[in-house]
Amino acid sequence: SSLTDTTTMQQLLYCTGPCPSTSEVVLALMPTDVWVKLGLSLVIDTIGNSSYLLPVLGEVVDPLWAPMQMMLLYYMYGDSVPWAPYVGLTEELLPFTDIVPTATIAWAKENAGFVAEQWSGYNESHRRRIQTNSPEEHIE
Repeated sequence: SSLTDTTTMQQLLYCTGPCPSTSEVVLALMPTDVWVKLGLSLVIDTIGNSSYLLPVLGEVVDPLWAPMQMMLLYYMYGDSVPWAPYVGLTEELLPFTDIVPTATIAWAKENAGFVAEQWSGYNESHRRRIQTNSPEEHIE
């Protein structure tokens, strides 16, 4: 379904009812696809780690990024990984802890079953392919 098909976005774009809250808009904009969420998580962690590019300035900017990271983690993983927003906030506020990829860890925690299922399916199909191409079967 399209983003404009959601009630929240219709209310925002077409003034069809009460104006949605900021939380509702952010939730409507959050990705639901597993791989898009991984990409966004990597972007969030990259922004958090960018303070290492400018060591002194970076640690000064971290308090500005910390609440934004917390909000993003809350809306992305608040239901499935409730500790993620708080760890993300703490990690950004404490000096020299930006290296921890909190968003990516939260994605892995949320999607561990999906990834394991995908990996086992890949391994099984790879194993079958190897077995069907084994040299013993081609000996006449």
